[in-house]
Amino acid sequence: MMTQPVNRWLWPLAVVICAAVPAVGQETGNGTAQSAIEIGPDDWQVRCETAGCLVLKSVPLDAGGRRLLLTFAVPQGQGAVRMALITPLGSDLENGVRLQLGASDATYRFSTCMADGCVIVAELSPDDIEIMRVQPQMTATFSAVNRAEPYAVDIPLADFVEAIRVAREGLQP
Repeated sequence: MMTQPVNRWLWPLAVVICAAVPAVGQETGNGTAQSAIEIGPDDWQVRCETAGCLVLKSVPLDAGGRRLLLTFAVPQGQGAVRMALITPLGSDLENGVRLQLGASDATYRFSTCMADGCVIVAELSPDDIEIMRVQPQMTATFSAVNRAEPYAVDIPLADFVEAIRVAREGLQP
């Protein structure tokens, strides 16, 4: 599955991703509006600025309003796609996040925690993207310090590859 050891240079990507997730159509801090498009019924969002595109998906965890945020930094044209998965604060850092995608099963350590939650970062290979194209879902499992049972969250992957394609082509801001 995804490249396992996360290089130290990747964790700042998660900080940038979290800062780049204002509401659709909202201005960024520098006064430029983001361009956004929603892809498919599973609400994949593609947000592009002159620096590149993000593919975003928010997934509800429970009735309490907690959510996972799945974010992909996608360079236009070619280049590696980087994924950040952000879990709510209170995640059990020691156990990390287990991602299951088809026959692939890997556990990732958290890179950092911020005000918006705790982050794992992974680089996706072209094979990973292809697996995500044919699998109906990816399952993220993680524990929280105030909860006896771990969260096991199914992340639908319908329209994921279409969102990546749109991001690769880039949107005009």
